[in-house]
Amino acid sequence: MSQQRFFTGAAASLGVLALVHAAFTWPRYATRAFFGGGALVAFVGEAVVSNLGWLKHHIGPTVVGVPVYVLFGWAGTIYVAPRRPPRNRRLDGSRRHQGTRDDRRRTH
Repeated sequence: MSQQRFFTGAAASLGVLALVHAAFTWPRYATRAFFGGGALVAFVGEAVVSNLGWLKHHIGPTVVGVPVYVLFGWAGTIYVAPRRPPRNRRLDGSRRHQGTRDDRRRTH
């Protein structure tokens, strides 16, 4: 398998897996808005820079100079980024006890 085919398959797979995960964990309207809007934004952005000559894609198939895998790859990448909980939150959504400043100074 060539490196280009591997990259294309990995980017498309990431997007498809993210879409499937979102379909099970997010409301339908949010999933449609995120992936539909994300694909639209990625398509417009990639089409603009490709047609201005700032970026040249060498992998097909393309639509108006934008490879189809790009639409999946961008949405998948952006979806994965906010899935990690913030450092002071647990996976169940509850906050970790931070304590007060005085609590941290006390020794028991």
